[in-house]
Amino acid sequence: MINKIDSRLKGEGYRFLKVKPEEAGVYYRYVNGTAQVVVGFYGHDGFWLDGRQIELLWRNLRELFFHPWGRLEGYQEDAAIHDVEILMLFVTEHPERYKEHCSGALPVWIFDTRMNRLLIYENQPGDFFGIRAVLESAGAEQAKQDLGNESDLSNGASRGTGWNRIPFVSIGLAAVNIIVFLVLTFLGDTEDAVFMMNHGAVYPELVAASGEWYRLFTCMFLHFGVEHLMNNMVLLVVAGTQLEHALGKVKYLLLYLLAGLGSSLLSLGMMIKTGDLAVSAGASGAVYGIIGALLWVAIRNRGKFENLTARGLVIMIGLCLYFGFTTTGVDNWGHVGGLISGFVFCVLLYRKRRR
Repeated sequence: MINKIDSRLKGEGYRFLKVKPEEAGVYYRYVNGTAQVVVGFYGHDGFWLDGRQIELLWRNLRELFFHPWGRLEGYQEDAAIHDVEILMLFVTEHPERYKEHCSGALPVWIFDTRMNRLLIYENQPGDFFGIRAVLESAGAEQAKQDLGNESDLSNGASRGTGWNRIPFVSIGLAAVNIIVFLVLTFLGDTEDAVFMMNHGAVYPELVAASGEWYRLFTCMFLHFGVEHLMNNMVLLVVAGTQLEHALGKVKYLLLYLLAGLGSSLLSLGMMIKTGDLAVSAGASGAVYGIIGALLWVAIRNRGKFENLTARGLVIMIGLCLYFGFTTTGVDNWGHVGGLISGFVFCVLLYRKRRR
């Protein structure tokens, strides 16, 4: 969106002047003895200017354009500067943060990049030398482009519409887990450790000593009883759907399997190290991997992704780990291994979409 605004302003004859801070840029043009100045700010999470700083910048710019040594490129030597008009424009995903600046005497507009719309409050000028229509046109063009990108299924964008929004992978993984559980329930008792060990669950001596490494994979689809299954499947479908939208189907499936394997490896290693051997199975390690991956996605998107926040995910992770470590019969190291693996692999696989 910033590039579109830049292009539109330059198309209207504005020249660009880089200033400090890095998030700011000055656009100016001389028309009939008036210096028309637009100061653009990129209002990201790590940027803030208080009212005093904005007023100081406004005064300095007026002095610059009034003073003889402030005659910049595009100034006509035979034209006197009799007025300097300055507009402050904040381009941001968080317009509510900058609303307070609109209550002062200085002209301040806000462009909301989430909604692609220009916000002009009642006490602010309704136009600034005709650029209101220019900015609104840029917003409408960006909104149309975003809508087109979301509906384009051929580009693999995970936030698209139609078939691409259906979480086939999450549904498929849940279906496989349920089918395996039903088959094993028909064959025997899924809450019996020996029965589960004979059908692919992890047991350290069989993996490390006998070389049955396939169990690190098969254990991801086995569950001790229907309650164990349903707890994991609910989280898999709910959290997995959002991660599938963020990563895309292929990357999401790859991350799920890698997080599950990472969970199995750490669990196996800790059982061997402590000598506390047990039969281990379940999709919870991979599910924790999904949650760890969503944490990175939220962090990468400035603390929020869809209806999730990084803070909320951290609190949820902390509570889940706390209850796990204070409860018996839980493979906590498997959960930790899945969580770490999911976060790390998401760092490698996730690419934030450009708006």
